[in-house]
Amino acid sequence: MAILIFTTATSAVVFAASTSLVDAVRRGDADAVQTALASKSVDVNAVAADGSTALDNAVTNSVAAGVVYSIAAGNSSART
Repeated sequence: MAILIFTTATSAVVFAASTSLVDAVRRGDADAVQTALASKSVDVNAVAADGSTALDNAVTNSVAAGVVYSIAAGNSSART
């Protein structure tokens, strides 16, 4: 069990904004993502309780939507 202690109100706001970014990305809510990113207090590298980040969820959502990723390194048809 983890216990989080916030020493300032600002820390609590940053935490709330950061976790709301992860949640918004997880839901695929583009408007909420833009709102979270527009706030200057969001931590784009925040980690949710399940260990995921906004980027983790964005990639998961895009793969689930049928986007295929390829690694360009070693790919002879890769454009530079």
